[in-house]
Amino acid sequence: MKRTQLFISYASQDRKTADHVVSFFESRGIGCWIAPRDIPPAADWAESIIDGIDSSSCMVLLLSRHSNRSPQVRREVERAVNNGIGIFPVVIEEIELSKWMQYYISPHQWRDATDVPLDRRLSELLDPLRKELSLSTGAPCERELSELLENDLAAISSALDYDAGEGSRIMLNDERRMVTVLSVNAELRGEDIPSAVRATVARSLNTIIERYLDHFGGASGGKSHNSYRCVFGLVHAQEDHGKRALDCGISLLKALSSIDSTLGGREMNLAFGLGAASGMIDVDPSAEERVEPRGEVLEQAAELSGIASGSLLATETVRNALRDEYTWKSHSEGVYRLARRHSAVPGARILRIQSPFVGREKELERLTSLLERQRCSSHRHDPSSASHLVMCISGDAGIGKSRLVHEFIEQNRSGDEIVLRGQTLSFAQPPFWLWTTLLRHALDIEHGSRIDYRGFLDRLEDYDEDGILDDSAPFLAELLSIPSGDRRMAELDRKAIELETRIAFRGLIEVLADGKILLVILDDLQWMDDSDLGVLEFILDNLDTEFPVLFVLIARPEREDGSAVEFESLGNHSSFDRMELTEVDQEASTELVRKLLSGISDRGSRMVASDVVEFLLNRSGGNPFYLQELVLDLVESGSLTELEQEWRFATPIGEIFVPDTITGLLQSRLDRLPESWRNVLQHSSVLGMEFQLRLYHKLAEKLFLGRAKDEVFEGLEERKMLLQTGSPIERSYAFRHVLIHDTAYSSIHEINLKLLHKVAAESIEELLPNETDRISGILMHHYQKAELDHKAIMWGFRAMENYMGEEALKLSYSLEELLNRQKDDRQLDENLFKLLSGREQVLDILGDRTEQKNTVRRMIDLAERTGSDYRMAVALKKRGNLERVTGAVEEAGTSWKRALELARKAGNRAFEGIVLGNLGALSTNQGRMDEAEDFYTKALEIHQEAGDLRSEGVILGNLGILFKTRGLFDEARSYYEQALEIARRVGDRRSIADVHNNLGSLLWSRGDLDEAGEYYEKSLVRQREIGNRRSTGIIEVNLGILRMSQGRFDESFNHFRRSLEAIREIGDRFIEGSILGNLGVLYAEKGSTDEAVENYLQALKIHREVGNRISEGIILGNLGNAYMKLERYDTAHSHYEMALEVDRETKNLKEVANVLANLGCLLISIDVDTGKALECYTEALTIASDLKLDRDSLKGLAELHDRLVASVCAAEDVPLPAHWDTTGEA
Repeated sequence: MKRTQLFISYASQDRKTADHVVSFFESRGIGCWIAPRDIPPAADWAESIIDGIDSSSCMVLLLSRHSNRSPQVRREVERAVNNGIGIFPVVIEEIELSKWMQYYISPHQWRDATDVPLDRRLSELLDPLRKELSLSTGAPCERELSELLENDLAAISSALDYDAGEGSRIMLNDERRMVTVLSVNAELRGEDIPSAVRATVARSLNTIIERYLDHFGGASGGKSHNSYRCVFGLVHAQEDHGKRALDCGISLLKALSSIDSTLGGREMNLAFGLGAASGMIDVDPSAEERVEPRGEVLEQAAELSGIASGSLLATETVRNALRDEYTWKSHSEGVYRLARRHSAVPGARILRIQSPFVGREKELERLTSLLERQRCSSHRHDPSSASHLVMCISGDAGIGKSRLVHEFIEQNRSGDEIVLRGQTLSFAQPPFWLWTTLLRHALDIEHGSRIDYRGFLDRLEDYDEDGILDDSAPFLAELLSIPSGDRRMAELDRKAIELETRIAFRGLIEVLADGKILLVILDDLQWMDDSDLGVLEFILDNLDTEFPVLFVLIARPEREDGSAVEFESLGNHSSFDRMELTEVDQEASTELVRKLLSGISDRGSRMVASDVVEFLLNRSGGNPFYLQELVLDLVESGSLTELEQEWRFATPIGEIFVPDTITGLLQSRLDRLPESWRNVLQHSSVLGMEFQLRLYHKLAEKLFLGRAKDEVFEGLEERKMLLQTGSPIERSYAFRHVLIHDTAYSSIHEINLKLLHKVAAESIEELLPNETDRISGILMHHYQKAELDHKAIMWGFRAMENYMGEEALKLSYSLEELLNRQKDDRQLDENLFKLLSGREQVLDILGDRTEQKNTVRRMIDLAERTGSDYRMAVALKKRGNLERVTGAVEEAGTSWKRALELARKAGNRAFEGIVLGNLGALSTNQGRMDEAEDFYTKALEIHQEAGDLRSEGVILGNLGILFKTRGLFDEARSYYEQALEIARRVGDRRSIADVHNNLGSLLWSRGDLDEAGEYYEKSLVRQREIGNRRSTGIIEVNLGILRMSQGRFDESFNHFRRSLEAIREIGDRFIEGSILGNLGVLYAEKGSTDEAVENYLQALKIHREVGNRISEGIILGNLGNAYMKLERYDTAHSHYEMALEVDRETKNLKEVANVLANLGCLLISIDVDTGKALECYTEALTIASDLKLDRDSLKGLAELHDRLVASVCAAEDVPLPAHWDTTGEA
């Protein structure tokens, strides 16, 4: 049987691709047999397949996951192999071949169409298939020359028959650009050539050059009589323009040679030559909107093409840039002829070495001793003890910090430890980024992983079988942009979510450390922001594990702004130590040189010449990273080589050029990389220190760069430029050192950076659509670098909503720069006010009062200039907040009242409710209880109307405080219970703990001490759980008061002492005054009156500073009592009078009754008119009866009663409160 056709073997699921393959080959004159098309009607399927294979001389096998397991495809391949038919496998899908498939097709060359368009791979099969099919490619002599050339053109162009796509383009106005120019000189020679023939040849040349230019990403730079200018890097943004130009040139040489052969049979020939030059050009769009390049490089290329004579000549600049990818021969001075393209990419020596570890033995020993201490310390962690271990490793870039930690981990692996790693980001860092990277590392979840919440919980359950993290899981998932559907994400405010996030990470660490040794490695902490530091402090303050956790903190000595990186404050609740790495000594440097070169040598250990050692040591200055890069640079360049069993310099030392800086040295190594490798490094540097491979591929696809092969990334790993991270499925890479990243980034031509950043942002948006809120600052960064201000502004405002701390502050200043470049004044005012409002919130949290004040002033000026009532209301409300915090209480009230007027005028009910709440709190603190109740009631109505549950709960709690202060305990408890119900509904732990504390305080006031203690303990557990030092201190105060009421003075004193330490640590003067006042009461109860007075006076000073009038009145009364005991009656009398004035002003009636009773006792003691004492008794009795005060809370009244009866009054004239029984109990 004559075999003249091509059999197509495929799986039915790949039918569409198979039909395309048939169309491609048949349109080029190659007949195909494919089922079911070529199976006759009613014919037996299996027999027809056998006939089809038997009548074919070769087979194209489409390899996919479907054909890989198809029994039908297997039978077809077996038949083809048995018949001796040639098989041409084409891979259309990335797969791992089954063993049977490997067995049958391993002898055959595959075409991989997964990384390039399918038609390109099919084009490569045309010649071998035609040869196999014995098809004639010769041209019959009777054809006309034009037909011959058209056929030639079709054959030449077949390899380019695919859609190149648009790619990303930049059009430049009056800019300079680095390009490579390929000049083509082609002249038709012969006698009496008809003009029609010349036109046909010219048309063919034009078509071929245009197609090759489009294929290789070049652009036409103009055409003269016989010369064509092709410019690479002019329109398409690409760093590999040199390689594209030369690859295009090689292909054109083959095409022009083919045309010359065709013309030779007609007594004509094509004289041609190509020239290549690289350099800067100027670009101007012409009137026709075509880009017209100008520059010396164009003339250089044209001159070379004129003397090339059938070859490609290039300047020394081109040759030096691409010396590793092509073979060159010298042509003349400064001119080189391209001989061929290398079959293997790496032209320079690839150094496969593991960085030796030397010179850090003592530091390694210190770390190891910490680990031994950790393993030997099995006990439950007491939050007040310093049992967790913190080691801070500090040192300059390249000094070996990360290398030391790597060696420490590798040498101490025993299988019973877990190592967690987190790393910061040098720019636009989202909140909790350090801990998010640690979470991804712990659960093996890459960016953009298509994992839902159920899958996330499954990952957690691998470590958390008991479901300890169930409540915190939504907050961890949120950081990975995995929606959980938990309502708390929408109902809690930012502070509450921040708190829950800290709790979640503490829980994660506790679960992972359960019964195990846990090491937490945190790197690059010179870029750590407040959110990450807050988590670290929270964990160290509150972590409860069986074994101490070892935290290794790695940082440079200084931040970018020059401030020192300090972590000593972490030592409050941990065992803290610091290790500062400096340059290694000469002995260690020498050993490092020997080990490096021994690892490079194919023959093992070799001697190193003394002048080599001296040179390396002098240049590196004891920096291990610099020393290693220096050795690699010298060996790769051929300056350092093995001669006669010794490492020696191949050239005199005086002729060796070595950059003086690490960056210069790295640039030298980058320049020596093959251009395609260097391009990958440069483009990926735009994505950051670490990047996903699929994100790089998306960027390369959008930039029309082609798909980088695996061997490029493998080569960059071998050359110590990149490190592979992530899983085998979701491959990621990280730059081995930040300096390598920075050097690669800085080597990108500035004119291309804009487009690279634009496409980086677009790629991120496309691949990570669910994570854009979390990384909105990164998107702002890219669009800002791309100078796409409108996009940068949009993402900047998203970032302000999601970022916090110093990072949010930096974003706000960058965003303001962008806003100031906008021309729409109306939009500018709106955006600027929104920006300033967000900045003020950040400054308030950071405590920068000076800058906060300036920002508020700018807000007021802007609101005034634009005449917006609402903006002015917001600005005045913020000014009131600032005034309240800084002690300007009256001014705060004025600002808030004006803000309330403007909010009502603007018709903004929600904002009106917020301001009313502020005014209510201020009035409560000032003792104006009726006014406070009015504010709170109106605010509550608005929040209920708006359905704002959280704000409603806050106001209810405040009303509880107000009614408790008035002594209306039943009403207070009702409000507290309502506030507690709402706090539970929205899942606000902090509010739940606060209400428990308030209920404890209420019950104590009523004398229900045991129940009060239960609520205090509940609150204390929750406050410790959430790590709230301030609230923990407050509850310690309340417990101190409770224990004092029970006569347990030592316990009371310890509570007060711990609370005072905590409150002073966080700098809360308001609470500090309260604690000092209670300490005064304790000393008074113990009979230490002088100590009591000392603490009272300190408390009084603070209360007056912060405007706490209610507490001021109480302390004045207590001082009156103390001075009375000291028999300083006049001083006591004046303090009682001052106390009455303040208590009456603040309407603190309970204290009014107490002071009146004590004042009456004083008046009788000093024999003053008893009528005045009787007046005091009568008023105090009225208050006690109205408020139903019991005897314990008004002991002075009973004492005054007894004194009056004993002196001048009959018992029936001074009755006790009617609600007291005969024993004096309520």
